[in-house]
Amino acid sequence: VCLTALAVPLPDAVQDVTVSIGDGWPVSPQIKGALKSLPGVVLIEDI
Repeated sequence: VCLTALAVPLPDAVQDVTVSIGDGWPVSPQIKGALKSLPGVVLIEDI
């Protein structure tokens, strides 16, 4: 599993801004769980 993009909500934006991370970073199940627990994280999605 790799992290390839982040969707960032901006206060005055109509929709979230997607930030691409190129080829991505490897993400273990432990890192995925840690990301889910961060404040402001709404969704972790496997594609």
